[in-house]
Amino acid sequence: MIRTAATCVAAFISAAPAVADEVWSTPRGDAYYSEEMEGFAMYRLPWGEIEATLYFEGLAGNYDNRDIHEGYWIAPGAGDCPAALVGIDDQISTDWGRVTLVFDRPSFPTGWSAIFTTCFNDDPFTIRGDLMQ
Repeated sequence: MIRTAATCVAAFISAAPAVADEVWSTPRGDAYYSEEMEGFAMYRLPWGEIEATLYFEGLAGNYDNRDIHEGYWIAPGAGDCPAALVGIDDQISTDWGRVTLVFDRPSFPTGWSAIFTTCFNDDPFTIRGDLMQ
């Protein structure tokens, strides 16, 4: 049987988890893997009445070697940080900080814990993300 290039590509794509298939329940609401851009994986997380974007360089397309990933987060609008931060997607805000994402297991699907700081603050807080089935 001869396989066309389109058939091979479709088979490959269906073997990898879709970005939107990764959704986690958190105390703030449902977080999800929203997109990939220039090697960054971008997650969305409810942040009060808005959504924060979490950016992790090198995590895009990584479904089998997840561990601890350093990144940053930005929430739209005015925040308390003394300077604005611009995301890889050109989102800009003074409401931002650092985030460390720690996966439960190295392979998809898995839950995580995220450790956040705000601005340059050293007072971290943690958010748990449990995989939704």
